[in-house]
Formats: sequence, C-alpha cells, structure tokens
Amino acid sequence: MKKYKFNNLILLFSILFIFILSSCSIINNNENEDNNTINYTYDSTDSFQIPESNNPNGYKIIYDCNNDNIYESTSTLDNKALYPGVPTKPCAKFLGWFSDIDCTKAYDFNTKVRSELTLYAGWDIDVEALTTKIYQTTIKSNVKITSQPHTRFSKSTTINQGSGVIFAENENKYYLLTNNHVVYYNTNEYIGSSYIVTDCYGNQIEASLVNMNANYDLAILSIRKDLITRDLAVTNVCQHDIKIGDKCVSISTPDGLINSISFGKVTGYNLFKPETETLELNNINFNIIVNSAYIESGSSGGALIDTNLKIAGIQFASASDYNNEYLRSFAVPASKITEYIKTVFN
Repeated sequence: MKKYKFNNLILLFSILFIFILSSCSIINNNENEDNNTINYTYDSTDSFQIPESNNPNGYKIIYDCNNDNIYESTSTLDNKALYPGVPTKPCAKFLGWFSDIDCTKAYDFNTKVRSELTLYAGWDIDVEALTTKIYQTTIKSNVKITSQPHTRFSKSTTINQGSGVIFAENENKYYLLTNNHVVYYNTNEYIGSSYIVTDCYGNQIEASLVNMNANYDLAILSIRKDLITRDLAVTNVCQHDIKIGDKCVSISTPDGLINSISFGKVTGYNLFKPETETLELNNINFNIIVNSAYIESGSSGGALIDTNLKIAGIQFASASDYNNEYLRSFAVPASKITEYIKTVFN
C-alpha cells in the first residue's frame, strides 16, 4: 500500500495540510507588457557538428549525444555511418559511441548500415565535479516561495510554502517556475495572494504571479531585478525529455531549508491520475517522471536537474507507504514544461 502527498508546506497556526477547492482556470496577472520579451527558448551552446554525408538518400542515422542534443545524418555511399567526433558534456568523460541506449555495445564504424540506426554517446559522470558545479552555478537559480492569500480586508492565516527555479529572464525581471498548488488561492474566497521569494543567499524579494494552471500543476512568478542585491542564475529547460535510467538531481527548499540537493535516477514514466478532491490544485493527466531523488515537504516546485545541468522536470509530489517510508518522487517532464510556457508567452 502507498499514499501520495504534494510536497509543499502549509501553516495554519500550527502545521496543517489543507487543500482548497475552486476554479482551475488559467489565471494571468497583468504582466502582458513584457510576456513576449523573455528568453525561454535556448539554442545549444554545443559547437559539435555532424559531418555531412555524401549520400542524402542513405539510411537515416540518429546521433543521440546524451547531452540534450540529438543530430541526424545519413549513411555514406559505401553504407557506413560517419564518425561524428566527440561531443561535450559538463563534468563528464566521453566513452565513445554505442549502438544501445544503455551504452554497453560499442559501435564499429566499419559496420555496414542496413537500416535506420541510432547511436548513443556514452559518458562517465564525475559526480564530485557535478556537485561542485551545481553549488557554483545551478544553485543560484533555486528559490523558496511562500504565499499568503488575502481577502479584501485582511490576509489569511494560511501560509503556503514551496520551492521554485529561475528558468528565464529579461532586462528587468527573472521568471520562476513552481507548482500550481504552491501558489494557488481560492478565487471565490480570496482576491489575491502575496508572494515572497527567498533566493539562495537568503534575501527575500516580493514576487508577482504571472500565471498558474492546474492542468500542468505549474505556475510562473516574476521578481524584479532592481530588488535583488546579488545576481542570480537562469537554469535552462531541457530540449528533450530525460531518459529512463538517467541520473538526476533534485534541488529544492524542503522544510524551510534554503538550498538542498538529493541524487537519484529516473525509474520510469507513468500516467498520473489526480485525486478528485484536489483537481483545482493538480489536474495532471499525462505521463510524469518517476524518480528516486528524495524530496520532502517544501520541495514542491523544485527543479529536477539532469547531468547536463538543465531542468528535466519540476517535482510536485512523492509517494510513501502507510508507515511513512519514502518510495519515489514525481515530476512534470521538460516537454510538458515547454508546452506550458508556450501557452503563457506565445
């Protein structure tokens, strides 16, 4: 037996978990003046290039670099795959090209190609160097989010706490991803909510709600750069969904901690079925990332980072058994994050 829990922290005098039901419609909060000016799509910084084949009608060859870049070419006139060279990946040593997704069968480029072929770059990840890089760069995009809904005359005593990650910026603002259920307020009961973002240095900044959407359990907040005393960082969203078996890192603010990381791996993709009583908070109806990176209360909205130091997912829940023993975590995948962002800014 197992039970599911959203990993945001709600305080009502003492710590109390509650969910409020209301409309699950998309909400925009008057930020349209610069919605189309943020940079949320990213060109690859990898200078790696596939050599051009001399046979455009040859068999298709797909080169999956396992660094969030995938290239295509064709087999040559003598029916061989071109050797593409060595791609790059942060904190990793290149092991060669392989014919299987698990990178156990080294590919011989003298082999004749008889059909469409996918080749995979293999890597040896330097976990110590990766951890150092996260603390030097990626952690600067990690934030804690607290929200407090208010009526026309006073603020509610309910304080909701979760995590977030900076995914885009423009000249004036940083933009943060988090969960809908972290920032949600009942529109029938409250006229709005105030949001405070605590950055990786412990500075507190007032934030504005750009959008929240229960169908993705995602939301976007913005913070003004002129209110920030030290520069923060932007962590890009992956171009491709992370693979089953890949290592991953969860970065969040569990139980009020400012910066916390946990390592794990992707164990699968499962269709998530939300609970009827919490549809206004989470109405996800698509395949989500199942992973073993440990999260706790307050981790909702935190980034699931791949070994390319990009956002592979946004963590939103975990599963435990009835003895409260942790089982697994769940994250919205990069493809759905990108889809959601486009509904807001396009």
